[in-house]
Amino acid sequence: MNDPVKPPPMRSFWYWVLYRGCLLWGVPCCILLAALRYASGQTTFMAGVFDALPFGMLGGVIYGMGAYGYKSHQAAKHRMNIRNQEDGQ
Repeated sequence: MNDPVKPPPMRSFWYWVLYRGCLLWGVPCCILLAALRYASGQTTFMAGVFDALPFGMLGGVIYGMGAYGYKSHQAAKHRMNIRNQEDGQ
């Protein structure tokens, strides 16, 4: 039988939303959108970054909330499996 392993502690909600969502997903999204608009000749690069910033940050918040929900769901499933193994079921 497998020995239950204690999972690492769950990071906070704001870590997932602000760091993983806005910084690591939203900023590259803004840069990519600005580069596409710059390559097509619609605007300058920095103007494209400022135009794409609200959309990238909103997308980052949504991504971060979804990632947090997924990780908390996985942690709950892991805790339930450990509890079931300890009960002998």
